[in-house]
Amino acid sequence: MISCGSLLKSVLVVMVVVAAVESGPDEKLANCCKTVSTKEITEPITGYMLQRANAPCVRAVM
Repeated sequence: MISCGSLLKSVLVVMVVVAAVESGPDEKLANCCKTVSTKEITEPITGYMLQRANAPCVRAVM
């Protein structure tokens, strides 16, 4: 017979595996930049991301 603690551990393992599969590498925070500009930034900068060049993406600071 399965104890309550063992059953709970099994359910938690399944939940972690499902969460890991659902949030896999398919999710992207942003599309890559294919062109850049030198336009002046007028909004306050609250953070940034660096993008490496990897065709068709170009090197950029977002």
